[in-house]
Amino acid sequence: MNKLLASIFLCSFFAVLTASEKQVPVTKEKNEFKTQKEKLSYCMGQIIGEKIKSGDIEMNVDILVASLRDHIEGKESKLSKVEMNKVMIAHNKDSVKRRDERTKLIAQKGVEYLELNGKKENVIQYKVIKEGTGAKPLLQDKVKVHYTGRTVLGKIFDSSRGKGDPVEFPLNRVIRGWTESLMLMPVGSRWEIAIPSHLAYGENPDPRSGILPNEILIFDVELIEIIGKKSINK
Repeated sequence: MNKLLASIFLCSFFAVLTASEKQVPVTKEKNEFKTQKEKLSYCMGQIIGEKIKSGDIEMNVDILVASLRDHIEGKESKLSKVEMNKVMIAHNKDSVKRRDERTKLIAQKGVEYLELNGKKENVIQYKVIKEGTGAKPLLQDKVKVHYTGRTVLGKIFDSSRGKGDPVEFPLNRVIRGWTESLMLMPVGSRWEIAIPSHLAYGENPDPRSGILPNEILIFDVELIEIIGKKSINK
């Protein structure tokens, strides 16, 4: 494997390896692996598969597996290094083009979403699904919430509900849009919140998240509890 392909693979591998637990789904089925070698082999497959899936890369899985087998077993590559370089350069150009097109589409959809709700583009919008009657958290408080995050195109990029348990965090340690929104929410509330990019992840979101630069995000948030405070919630 030449330097270009090796760099791409290693960057992909370590990016996924150091990602959060949500990026490597845990199956509930009983596994059949008895040795460390078997488990490690399966883990490697999951890591590579997650990278391909999260990167929205179209792939022939059978050819991918055959190529891995050829390389590991020391067989001669069916493509020369020059050919592989050309393929990867073409792929990278296509990825940039598709990313730019998607960015433009999402920006337009974001503007349409905000206009549909009759609001200004650069402010937080929210829709009350359920209004609680408890206290409202302060900046220094720690809160417990359930949430689902999606893009304006409807793609879910993160959710505590899929993990089962609510999450806890200090209100001053999250994106500004979350901080400002939750300080308006009484405990027991569930809101749908649209956060403009400058109050979310701006121009530099984590590439592993699937969120694009300058993307408006929509969160379905349920404020369950202010940790350490009693709150009346009828």
